[in-house]
Amino acid sequence: MFKSFGFDLETIHQLLRNKKLNMLEALELRLTMLNVEIHRLEETKSNVRALKNFMKLDGKNDWASVFKEFHLQAKRAKINMQYWENYFSEKEQEVLSQLPLISDNSDLTEKWVSLVEEIRNYIHTPPQSDLGQYFVKQWLLLVEEMFKGDWNLAQKVWNHDHGNFEDFGFYSYDHEIVTFIEKAQDYFFKYGEGLEWKI
Repeated sequence: MFKSFGFDLETIHQLLRNKKLNMLEALELRLTMLNVEIHRLEETKSNVRALKNFMKLDGKNDWASVFKEFHLQAKRAKINMQYWENYFSEKEQEVLSQLPLISDNSDLTEKWVSLVEEIRNYIHTPPQSDLGQYFVKQWLLLVEEMFKGDWNLAQKVWNHDHGNFEDFGFYSYDHEIVTFIEKAQDYFFKYGEGLEWKI
């Protein structure tokens, strides 16, 4: 019975030998220990998910360079968050604080990771092509969802970081992705479906 509550053998023997030991206290202590372990496991799970998504976004599979860049991204994000307190209003910071993180197990994070992976796989596709325009449309739809339709704030972040959405899970898009999106977006709004969009 005791093993089903997660007690190890040594603790079980102590409980059986010590008749005066308060079982309620023992169970309370076990719950506390389990909560600590659950918290530790959730943190580990979050870190593993973040690294997995980072590798997908970065398109690299080299452990040394991935870990190095992963830690650099985290440092840049902390510096940025301090700077942003002076750059964005309290209302804007509230929206930014709700942006998806690279470690999130959310649909929005999954959509971003999948889209960036797709763009990277077809990075040599002309931005003005049907596929290039499909990518930028999906990108804009995600931006709209991420910033809750606040295009002014989205543009302010883009102008500030030039495509480096540091707050998006501490990830900065590389130059190749940013250049592709900017070219595709430029065509989209000048000649494509973007003419009908209201931003």
